[in-house]
Amino acid sequence: MKTAKTESRRQKSKEETRRLIFDAAYELFEANGYRKTTMRAIATRAGVGLGTIFQHFPDKAFLLVEVFDTDLREVAMTALETLPPTDIRKQLMHLAKHLYDCYARRPRLSLQIISECFQTEGASAARLKGQVDEFVAGLEKLFQDAQRRGEIPGDMDCLDAAVAFWSFYLTCLYTGLWSMKKDLGPQLDQLDRLVCQQLNISRK
Repeated sequence: MKTAKTESRRQKSKEETRRLIFDAAYELFEANGYRKTTMRAIATRAGVGLGTIFQHFPDKAFLLVEVFDTDLREVAMTALETLPPTDIRKQLMHLAKHLYDCYARRPRLSLQIISECFQTEGASAARLKGQVDEFVAGLEKLFQDAQRRGEIPGDMDCLDAAVAFWSFYLTCLYTGLWSMKKDLGPQLDQLDRLVCQQLNISRK
């Protein structure tokens, strides 16, 4: 008979196993590259059976997308919890700085993850699309809230604005990571300039 305590222990054990797999994947992807790393090697490094990995992840691409999402989601949640209450420009740059700082800790691995993630197919591609859609929806809400506060024009299409920012964000990030920079300050500065142009405000 299952009890709440038993279920809690199983859930904790499941989360611990996933964390072991994530850590092993991080290490091997960074050391050997995504394409040269096998699921068997990840299982060995994590100290779990190969079958255990496939119980959690259908394939390596799906694991990559999950690695991409797990740590970033935590960073994004922290950024959103500490978001400035007003000023859409400050809000967008606050969010971007938190995420850029996360990527900059492992520039080589981050570049691999982004490059490979956007080449995935099947279940992993659907998972990634869901993540991107969720991020853009969150950005759209920020623009809608700013519109209600009168910070941006009432006729601005908030979804288009969110997609434009996402495009700026990704391009600046990729440029910095491509140069293997651990300081993405110049890319944040460039992103801020683009945001100011998008919102048609002066940069003070």
